[in-house]
Amino acid sequence: MWWLYIVVLIILIVGTVIGSRYSIKLFKENHAKKFLPFGVAFLIAVISEIIYLIVSKKATLDIDISLSWMMLNMGLFFASGIIYFSAFLTKK
Repeated sequence: MWWLYIVVLIILIVGTVIGSRYSIKLFKENHAKKFLPFGVAFLIAVISEIIYLIVSKKATLDIDISLSWMMLNMGLFFASGIIYFSAFLTKK
């Protein structure tokens, strides 16, 4: 199931690029919702992590699914940090 890891990486890379561009645009315009892309990415990461903790206690997951889910969660947290700091440092 190596394709699952590739799909997760593609989703993270595309989401990070789109979120960074949108966040930079909002920071340059000094928009009221300039933290929206960061907030969405962080909220998705937290919700996904909570769901993972609940599901992993209740069910036995295949190791590939479990690892790809953990990789997705770590990537989402990392991507939300990149989205925030790319816009924040562009403004400075």
